[in-house]
Amino acid sequence: MPDQPRHASRMIGIDMPRSDLRDRISQRVRNMFCRGLVDEVRSLLSEGVPPESHALKAIGYRECLKVLSGEWVEQEAHEQTEIATRRFAKRQLTWLRTERELVWLSGHATGLTERVVEIVEGSSGSGQ
Repeated sequence: MPDQPRHASRMIGIDMPRSDLRDRISQRVRNMFCRGLVDEVRSLLSEGVPPESHALKAIGYRECLKVLSGEWVEQEAHEQTEIATRRFAKRQLTWLRTERELVWLSGHATGLTERVVEIVEGSSGSGQ
């Protein structure tokens, strides 16, 4: 018999049109670079974090390493970070669609926050 979960839980997915997701990814990547992602990676390297470390393999960090090595200019890193992030989001959605217990909600639904709270509170005493 599998162990019972310690706490009730519910998985919720927010579904949105692909064009909206693409726009949000573009804005997020733009913000990362505007807020100094390249400088952050430069600082990590100067503090002794090796370029081959696991942490610097994350999306955005690995692209910045190419800027700092002279292989790419920052614009190319920005573009490649967007591409990698879109691919990652697609893999996440593919995986999430296999989760039978996941409750999908529209990202444009009116009262989205209230609906999430309703779902979460509804699961609190059910053991699921």
